[in-house]
Amino acid sequence: MGQSLIVSKFGFWVILATLWGHSIYASAESAGAPSVDPALFDQEPTPLIGLTAIDDPMNDYEEPNASARGGMEMQRYFSTTVVGKLQDCLAGIDKVLSEWTAANKLIPVEHIKTEHQLTLRIWDRTLTGIFEGGYRFDKGKSYVRASLDYFSLKGDQLPLAAIESMLGEYGMDQLTTNLQGALQCE
Repeated sequence: MGQSLIVSKFGFWVILATLWGHSIYASAESAGAPSVDPALFDQEPTPLIGLTAIDDPMNDYEEPNASARGGMEMQRYFSTTVVGKLQDCLAGIDKVLSEWTAANKLIPVEHIKTEHQLTLRIWDRTLTGIFEGGYRFDKGKSYVRASLDYFSLKGDQLPLAAIESMLGEYGMDQLTTNLQGALQCE
């Protein structure tokens, strides 16, 4: 069974059909950025933001990165929240991540949207790694999640000092606040 994907490359919308299990990689070369090896995303990312909403306090699902490195100073960026009713807020999350990309003058690598999921990959300013914004609405498991991870081209996770620097440099406090609102369709 096929599935339609919408992939954005620098303002041009291309509608592609693909079979389950196939990945689509867009090139950022035309924007002055090097191409991305798909194997980069097989490595363990550095989690930066992970926000999960559930509609039942008895739900066992928790934010997967709630115990991410950094302790207390990182807790703001990782949370599980109980909401009255889960909503599919994909459009709002897409808007927040796209606005954050533009405000930070970052280069999008790929933008994949399916019915209840979003993956947005973006070069960092120094072209030494890729941010991966994600969204997933899972009505069956009663959760919705927005996240931002970082994949270093060196293949390693960032040390805490680099994470803290990145959080300030890229306005992660405001991005977290905006994602929290968008996660509830505000």
